[in-house]
Amino acid sequence: MELTPIITALRERCPSFGNRVAGAAEWGSIADEQCPILPAAYVVPASQTAGEQTTDGSYLQTVTCTFAVITIVDNSAVAPEDAAGLVPHEVMHALEREIFKALLGWRQGEHEVTNRFGRKCMAYTAGPIAYEGGELIHLDAARLIWQSDFSFDVDLGEEDTYLKVIQDGLPDLEGVDVTISKPETSSSTDAAADELDVTVQLEQP
Repeated sequence: MELTPIITALRERCPSFGNRVAGAAEWGSIADEQCPILPAAYVVPASQTAGEQTTDGSYLQTVTCTFAVITIVDNSAVAPEDAAGLVPHEVMHALEREIFKALLGWRQGEHEVTNRFGRKCMAYTAGPIAYEGGELIHLDAARLIWQSDFSFDVDLGEEDTYLKVIQDGLPDLEGVDVTISKPETSSSTDAAADELDVTVQLEQP
């Protein structure tokens, strides 16, 4: 799944992170003892679930893509009277609401197309993003790390398959030869006399 647009959107729409939004490679390179400048967020792929292929002779299949936004906040500056960690929790809650406003309902890949009536309209490469839940994945004296899961649907069509590769490799159709002949009959009253024999021959270079 393509997550770069989501990372870009979070950088642009979530000012509290100060542009500190990265991807799976950066998240995987953080050592257990390492603590980047906080708060920070990381967008990582989680899973893909494929629906049934729903057409015969062509190809149409919906795939649900799930990704996670992992948010890290500072837990080291908690005051002694805040032993329950309420301040980091409130910061995390505020960041998650900011992420919600940046992503929920947004459809990626917006582009203009012309419909069959010749009118311009907007199309998208993915369905709207939905929230799937969240969980605490790490907590220590330095960091509080929360994972929020989201999903969106994409449709795989014939243009995404090998069928399209085969079709693109075929030569252009240059013409159609049509031969129409009337069969000979022994009697003019025969019902077959009113029938035509049509032969269609397709020719390609």
